[in-house]
Amino acid sequence: VVIWGVTVPLTALMVGRLKARALAAERAALKESNARFTRAFHGSPIGIVQARLSDGRILDVNSAMLEVLGYGRDEFVGRTSAELGLWPSPVDRATVSGRLRRERALRNVDLDLRTRSGGTASLVCSVELVKVGDDDCSLTFAVDMTERRRAAEALRRTEEQLLQAQKMDAVGRLAGGIAHDFNNLLSVVGNAAAILEQT
Repeated sequence: VVIWGVTVPLTALMVGRLKARALAAERAALKESNARFTRAFHGSPIGIVQARLSDGRILDVNSAMLEVLGYGRDEFVGRTSAELGLWPSPVDRATVSGRLRRERALRNVDLDLRTRSGGTASLVCSVELVKVGDDDCSLTFAVDMTERRRAAEALRRTEEQLLQAQKMDAVGRLAGGIAHDFNNLLSVVGNAAAILEQT
């Protein structure tokens, strides 16, 4: 009975300490995991936005996305995309939101969002639904394609101008050839008229 009376409390004490150590190790691992996620989130060159799905309120944003859209962190976090006027068309916003709710994830969606200055940022976005605490949230990853699309448009216009110049060059050569042939015919007619005149 004495051994039982000593063993049970000691075992309970050891189990309690082991549980406390395991809980402390779990908390430390969770804290380190959160720190790694935060570093990756804010250090990413790809724009990232985390928003609550229920009301669309933006919970967090990294500096890459703020730079693309031209906002300061305080202006952006805590507001919705509708309040910020990011969507040029409410129909586009409704379409993307509807697809996200149905499909639960979107990949490589082309979006044009309005910047703070009123310009347009062309983005390729992928969106994941994630659980944060009790809230369903969207995690949006956006690659800025604005400059590439502008360069592609400039290249397309240059190609059109080159094609037009080539067409004009071809028309010029054709007209020159026709004029040369017509001049040859006129020379023959002129020579024949001169011969007839002499006879």
